[in-house]
Amino acid sequence: MATLAPDLSVCASGTGINPVNCGAAVSLTATAVAVIYSLGENAATGGTGTDEAANPNPNSADANPVFVSHTRTAAGATNGEFDDIVIWIAPGILFNRMVQAGRLP
Repeated sequence: MATLAPDLSVCASGTGINPVNCGAAVSLTATAVAVIYSLGENAATGGTGTDEAANPNPNSADANPVFVSHTRTAAGATNGEFDDIVIWIAPGILFNRMVQAGRLP
């Protein structure tokens, strides 16, 4: 497991992020091994705010490893409407579950 190099970042805002990390935004984690997200009720339109524009990353031009997560906000909020749900798995949780499953010593 020494070669595991988790590089998924989850930020508290889309303002100040860059294609590789949270940049000037508050970082919730910079070492997630997996990120699971839902685009919420406005998935069909994708939302127009800065924060929702950071998700989903696999469909962005640069496929960056940076996501945004925070509580739901209305369309009039500073960075626009946000209804995405984002959770992540930290390396310690992964290691713990693998030990419990007998896959790590």
